[in-house]
Amino acid sequence: MIFWIIGMAFVIIIAFFLSPPTAWANKFFDRLQLHPTFRLDRISNVTFNGQSVPPDVVNRFVQTFNEANFLYEFGYNPRLSTRPISVTVVQGKVEYVYDFFLYGDGMVQAVKHKNQKSAPYRLKSYTLEATLKSFES
Repeated sequence: MIFWIIGMAFVIIIAFFLSPPTAWANKFFDRLQLHPTFRLDRISNVTFNGQSVPPDVVNRFVQTFNEANFLYEFGYNPRLSTRPISVTVVQGKVEYVYDFFLYGDGMVQAVKHKNQKSAPYRLKSYTLEATLKSFES
């Protein structure tokens, strides 16, 4: 009898870990996501090239960043620009550091820095490009 109870408990635990609740799975996969989705209510600070920006600019940047289409992960192209547009976003306990390079025609190269590693990827968004161009000067 005790063997069956332990066996059923083991099966239930294994079933739980093989199909965890959606909220836990989403939280786990959001950590691994290359192009995160920012939430305005959790962002505490955004800086462009080391300077803080007003809240209306933060709203515009977050909206355009979230709407940008992820194209593909891809190697870094150093011929793009000698001056990247550096953006630091603090959301909760996580700090995101990006360098953006503008290609033109709505293409933006994003390089995400985390723990001394860089992950470059390409985005397609005319509005994000326009937002970043306003800070390039």
